[in-house]
Amino acid sequence: MEKGLQYLDNDKRQLVTDYNVWQRKIQRERDYSALETECQTLTREKKRVEEERKTLQQLLEEERDMFQRWNRTFMVVLENMKHKEQLQRDFDAVLAKSPFLDQYCPLSLQTIHPDWAQQFYSSVTTSPQRGGSWMDGRSDCIKQELTWFWRNGQPDDHFWFDSRTQYQDADCVVTVPGESAWMDTHCYSYRRFICETDALLL
Repeated sequence: MEKGLQYLDNDKRQLVTDYNVWQRKIQRERDYSALETECQTLTREKKRVEEERKTLQQLLEEERDMFQRWNRTFMVVLENMKHKEQLQRDFDAVLAKSPFLDQYCPLSLQTIHPDWAQQFYSSVTTSPQRGGSWMDGRSDCIKQELTWFWRNGQPDDHFWFDSRTQYQDADCVVTVPGESAWMDTHCYSYRRFICETDALLL
């Protein structure tokens, strides 16, 4: 009887030992499962952080490119403003140094000599040997008609077109297209005219 109880006691201790081993095994399995779950969570978090980092890097590059474009645009605008200011200064200098533009070549003929302005505007000069006013020079040229002079007083008889006397009462002259010559014409006909002014010195 006593021997049987001893066997039972041994079996009980073995069962308790086996149970404890089994419990520890189950706990280890639970711990492993928890670690595996945590590892998976960390892996997903790592992937999310990497994707977010990639997105932020892409946004940073886009902002950098945009900043560079803005900087280039700003430099172009700044250069255009400088160019515009230089053009304005040049334009102001031209206006300041060329009052003869409004005085001698206005858009309206009536602003020059309203007492004689006609459809066709031309100007004449007199040689230094025969000085006088502009109107005196004009009257003198009308009287002499085809007698033209160089500035040194010598007559101009080399550059007239052969048909220079084909018009009567033709008190004006024009250049002949394709020829290095003058030809007389009526002053009321429409022609291109020449304005003689001082040179621009900027």
